[in-house]
Amino acid sequence: MRIERRTQPNRTTPKNTSVIFFLKTGSPQKPPKTIKESFTRKTTSTAEPTPIKMFFPAQLLIRRSLINPVPRLNLKSTGSSQKIIRQSSLITIQRAYSAGHAADESFSAFNERYTQFFEGVQDLFELQRGLNNCFAYDLVPAVPTVEAALRAARRVNDLPTAIRIFEGLKEKVENKGQYQAYLDELKPLRDELGVPTKEEMYGQAI
Repeated sequence: MRIERRTQPNRTTPKNTSVIFFLKTGSPQKPPKTIKESFTRKTTSTAEPTPIKMFFPAQLLIRRSLINPVPRLNLKSTGSSQKIIRQSSLITIQRAYSAGHAADESFSAFNERYTQFFEGVQDLFELQRGLNNCFAYDLVPAVPTVEAALRAARRVNDLPTAIRIFEGLKEKVENKGQYQAYLDELKPLRDELGVPTKEEMYGQAI
């Protein structure tokens, strides 16, 4: 580095002189005006500051939850939880008892129960709900039960539901002979109520 001193009478310095620094490349730099400016030049840097990573509150909460997980409460040690467990066990026992009672129901009791239900139906919604529950069992309802369901469909004035009763019977029976036996047994009532079957409407075979 080459240093050259020049006097500048117009500028006020302690010795009335200023120093100009020349780099090896020959590009001059302006002299600092004051001591403060020279100090600022030495301390300032052109490098970009390192960014500081900031975390949002949600991330802080996640980090805290990972570091300090929420402890689980031991409800079995409390008296109220023991009462709840006892109540739930009683409910389970009662439900198991009712389910076993329904499984032990005889075929005649099953038909009697749904025959009484269909005889008291006064609403289409109740009729369809009862039919869904009745045909959900692994049993085929007897002829008196089907007669009560057909009369209930006539009482609520809904012909499509009456036709679908025979469709349900066709799906529940084991073979075509059983379905034909139901049709023959219920023919007087079908003629009385004017309820055709799906096969009669579309000219299909049974």
